[in-house]
Amino acid sequence: MSAGANLEREVLRGFEESCAAVFFLTASYKDEKYLAAEVDYAIMQKRKKDKKFAIVTLRYPDAAAVPPLLMPFIYKDVANDLEGFDTVLKGPWKAHVV
Repeated sequence: MSAGANLEREVLRGFEESCAAVFFLTASYKDEKYLAAEVDYAIMQKRKKDKKFAIVTLRYPDAAAVPPLLMPFIYKDVANDLEGFDTVLKGPWKAHVV
């Protein structure tokens, strides 16, 4: 993204050009009021692309609970970056049962 670009437009364009949205929840995660818009963008792409688009959340150790906005979608607890990367590459993902 270039300096001065409109953040929301660029994020939306990124979703349009992607086959998945991956949300990372870490111990330092804090919603800066962008999560709702990003989830909405992801849902729009899911509706448009159906099985050609996935919404996945990776929850790292010591992270807070999965936010309610992401609960309807696939999420997985991962121990580290390598496991998270492996999860993303291997898809399709299985829902984590709480």
